[in-house]
Amino acid sequence: MRSISLPHSVFAEGLTRFSDRIFLLTWRERISYVFSPAFKLLQTFSYEGEGWGLTHDGAQLIMSDGSHRLSYRDPQTFALIRRIAVRDGGVPIDRLNELEYVREHVLANVWQTDRIAMIEPRCGQVRAWLDLSALQQRLHKSSDWDPIDNVLNGIAYDPDTDHLYVTGKRWPRLFELQVRWPDDGGPGARSTPCGNSGY
Repeated sequence: MRSISLPHSVFAEGLTRFSDRIFLLTWRERISYVFSPAFKLLQTFSYEGEGWGLTHDGAQLIMSDGSHRLSYRDPQTFALIRRIAVRDGGVPIDRLNELEYVREHVLANVWQTDRIAMIEPRCGQVRAWLDLSALQQRLHKSSDWDPIDNVLNGIAYDPDTDHLYVTGKRWPRLFELQVRWPDDGGPGARSTPCGNSGY
């Protein structure tokens, strides 16, 4: 419906709409582009490290960089506010990629896996996992299909229906999912994910 071209030197990554602005990360260029809804470039910000996934909680931007840490950033200045380490129990969960903020939790897919972590944003503990490996069986895979590269890599949430939309890199389909969330008694819930974790 509408598009904009970026410089060929830029590898575009995570994107989120915060209020009336669209924030876009770049993989290794260390630049965040900020656009209006009409795709007019409003400003740019710089940051350290790589840019992978981006979402927000209504107050702050939340960014992944391929590690096991999430960065919270000021949407006005892109300044770093805090970082949290994501762990399942005591095990760091790295390669955090695509992000979506859902039901006061951060959903993050783990790059090159079929799993999405539901992360408690106060302390970084994984509260539950979504295993989407069955979706691969529903895809028509062409002769040039690359199982290492054509992986789960897209999450969106519709609050009106409480459904998730997921897809993957170069997947020919988008899937709409009804999820049993931990708060609704879904599988794998941890009732007190932070506790005295110290994170």
